[in-house]
Amino acid sequence: MRSISTISKVSPQVKYNNFLYKSITIIKQIKYLIYVQCVLGLSRLYLLQSKKICLYTSYLYAFFIILSTLYHESSTIGSPYHTFVLIQGVMCFEYILLVINALLTKKKKMHNYFKNLSQFDQTLKVSSDNETLNAKKGSLIWIFIIFIYNAIEICMILFKIMNSNEVTEYVNMIFYYIISLVHDMEQIFFFTLLRTIFTRLKLLRAHVRKTFRVNDAGTSDMKTDKIETLSNNAQLDIGSLHKVYELLHKCSEQLNSIMSFPMLMMLFTSGFSTTLLLKILVKIIQVQETMDPKIVTIAVIYLVVRCVKYTLLVVMPCYYSSITSSQVATIRTTLHDSLNTMPLDKLERRRVKAFFLLTKESEFVYALAGFIRLNMTLPLSYTSLCTTYLVIIIQFSKFLD
Repeated sequence: MRSISTISKVSPQVKYNNFLYKSITIIKQIKYLIYVQCVLGLSRLYLLQSKKICLYTSYLYAFFIILSTLYHESSTIGSPYHTFVLIQGVMCFEYILLVINALLTKKKKMHNYFKNLSQFDQTLKVSSDNETLNAKKGSLIWIFIIFIYNAIEICMILFKIMNSNEVTEYVNMIFYYIISLVHDMEQIFFFTLLRTIFTRLKLLRAHVRKTFRVNDAGTSDMKTDKIETLSNNAQLDIGSLHKVYELLHKCSEQLNSIMSFPMLMMLFTSGFSTTLLLKILVKIIQVQETMDPKIVTIAVIYLVVRCVKYTLLVVMPCYYSSITSSQVATIRTTLHDSLNTMPLDKLERRRVKAFFLLTKESEFVYALAGFIRLNMTLPLSYTSLCTTYLVIIIQFSKFLD
């Protein structure tokens, strides 16, 4: 078997200038998501290097949205629908914090995240129009799904209140769906960024397996074949693999810092809203004999589907975090097998061992605020907590209704 030095000798020369321009091409893949968020009050136009007048206008618009939210929330005090008012109050609080967070925090870190991501792409010679790593299609599909879902929900609610003459009910409905869309779009934004890390780590894994001549026969599919083809664009030695792994890990740490606070807020809001919606569902089931069957059916479908949506949006970032960790495990296994089976000289063995230790010490683990890990155990804990507090709330429902 040939030495690894004969397998890949080339260490690509990376130009470290013009990364800011390159990062813009990556950001433009999710520009429609950024535009939708801006319309809803979350201003991240600075990522697209928009003109100052556009930036300042978006900041004023966000400030206006915050004031409107506070005014509208104060007007709902005294409403007879205590549970819905409580849900809307928590969502308004989340909405204001998300808007402020997008306006004032982590701007530099967000720029650095995309800059480092572009540096990774340039090292591996990934073109900006490559469909395999492009986030545009996925983000547009999710935007479409969320808008269709909300449009169906609005139609169901209009069926309930279409005989109402109160304009405030229509205003409340529109306002509720605006803040609900912000929650959904922010979740989509962050798990889209998580996916950008995952796809690039998958490409790095393909480079590692190619370098050590590991055969993927029997496990390939169309997406894997595209990744394998993309890995032929650059020939990396062990030193280069080590550097790009460190760079991508740095991106994951930056992303973890960026999304920690907003994800915590959205996790709390999702759990709180799900619990209260399930409480309403239980109450409707208990009194369904005294209600119109059509109203009961619509209400049950609405409540169940909304709870499923909240849970799904919690599952998605956990899913991408989990499969990202599995890619690191595969890379580590490949390096371990190579150390035990390949004839390496002393220097090569030292480099491979250093890379192996790096994958052990620098895993791609996302932890919100440093203690809530994003993995597939989180949705189970989330469901368990919602169920527990649902029982408690039902027992003490007289304090809410």
